[in-house]
Amino acid sequence: MILIKEGIIMRINIDISLGEAVLPRDNRPYFLSLIKKVLSENCSELYKKLYDSGATPMKNMCFATKFSQPKFEGDSIFLADKEILMSISTSDSMFGIDLYNSFLTIKNKKFPILDKNYFLVKSVRIENTQQIKSDKIIITMISPLVVRSHEKGRPDKYYIYDEAGFADAFFEVTKNQLEKLAGVHINYGDITIAPVKARKTVERAFNVNVRCSLGQFVLAGKPEILEFLYQTGIGSKRSQGNGMFNIIG
Repeated sequence: MILIKEGIIMRINIDISLGEAVLPRDNRPYFLSLIKKVLSENCSELYKKLYDSGATPMKNMCFATKFSQPKFEGDSIFLADKEILMSISTSDSMFGIDLYNSFLTIKNKKFPILDKNYFLVKSVRIENTQQIKSDKIIITMISPLVVRSHEKGRPDKYYIYDEAGFADAFFEVTKNQLEKLAGVHINYGDITIAPVKARKTVERAFNVNVRCSLGQFVLAGKPEILEFLYQTGIGSKRSQGNGMFNIIG
């Protein structure tokens, strides 16, 4: 029997203004540093548990960033304006509340990122999200879907949506996520993913080029599983800005 506690789907939207309308292509570390900063200054015990415990616990969160008409040139991304939307999602309502309150403390304060550039948090708000009652949903990725096969003693392998082994690797990643974060065991076939209008991409994150997927997919499984994945994201490296999706059907 699958048992996942019903809880608030906590999705926090943070409006950020840049000092200059340009970012490094490898910009995930700056957004992660922003999360770490607000937690370390306002929720020190939580910060230590998540980021400073000597281990690397799986995080109950995912996030995505939305830029205005990004143009990629070399190692830089040039934007049409200085406004960025950062969205963070979690199934842990207490963690979400702590994070929300922590971001409020740096509203209208500059957070230096690179050279003369900075983040300025302009507003923090909680988004109303929809409850999932179906066993099949159509989703669109708002941050890349990373599916990694990680075996001790072997190099990591990253799968994209049209490769043999993608579905199997996705199941293993999701099975591990559900076991560690929700204490739920699933069998093969309990969760499936299939591309609808998908495309390949390569993201530069933490000095590594990662093969990943974007676009639309059909995600199928029991509604309580789908809702948990909606809350926490799908795939690998979710807490580093991947795996967040919206429901479009």
